[in-house]
Amino acid sequence: SSIGSKFFSNGGDANNSSRKGESVLMQQALEIFVAIYGAEVGNAALKFLPFGGIYIGGGIAANLKEYLQISPTFLSCIRDKGKMSHLVRKMPIKLILSDGVAIRGAETVAR
Repeated sequence: SSIGSKFFSNGGDANNSSRKGESVLMQQALEIFVAIYGAEVGNAALKFLPFGGIYIGGGIAANLKEYLQISPTFLSCIRDKGKMSHLVRKMPIKLILSDGVAIRGAETVAR
């Protein structure tokens, strides 16, 4: 698979057609999710205009790190914003992988 066996394995049984079907459905579901996720990241970028960079954090991003890095869907859905695409394309995109960033940020604001 173009996605990689880490995300869609057939459980080691290449002849199991139901598992192959599940793998295809999982791949389609993940692509839909990633498209929606990317579109919302792009929408937030247009709302807040973070020219210093778009920082994506949280468990979803961390768990899908490898997939997001290879997915053309994710980046295109972030950046394809019609007449406003030129703004989003100027923003660097960073993935936060450190645990507890939200808590540390809340602590900083609370002080």
